[in-house]
Amino acid sequence: MSPHLIQLRAAWTACQPAPDSPPDPRLDGFDPTAFPARFSAPGSARLLRHFNAPFRLDPADRVCLLLVVHGELRGGWLGDTPLEFSPLATDQIPPGTLTQAGQRAWRAELTPLLQRRNQLVIDLAAPPHGATGEFSLEQAQIEIYNPSEKPSSLPAS
Repeated sequence: MSPHLIQLRAAWTACQPAPDSPPDPRLDGFDPTAFPARFSAPGSARLLRHFNAPFRLDPADRVCLLLVVHGELRGGWLGDTPLEFSPLATDQIPPGTLTQAGQRAWRAELTPLLQRRNQLVIDLAAPPHGATGEFSLEQAQIEIYNPSEKPSSLPAS
């Protein structure tokens, strides 16, 4: 059986990464229904999204967050707990996932952190040496799989 993927598209909220950050006019016009979430000027943004925990999981099932980011992934949290992201190697990414230069794919284990209702927080920034300052969250998915059935093309957790 292949992993089950749940797309986290619309319903994102954007705000400043730190409460004392100066206002960023790019965030005023953020459209929570538009995905991918793209920002066209240098800076940083915090993206928030709520989701319910998957139900009917087998005890052996694993739940991971998969992200494709253009720019710098500065961090992520599930509730108040920091997530530990691992970069995915090119051979671990499904073909067609990375569509432009500068994109990277990341994975974080969520299984022990899941609550019935969850708040996901992702901090992004423009690449440090990027010419345009653009950055984006291109894809966000919840992956559910059983380690005994996981395809070899995906990394072991």
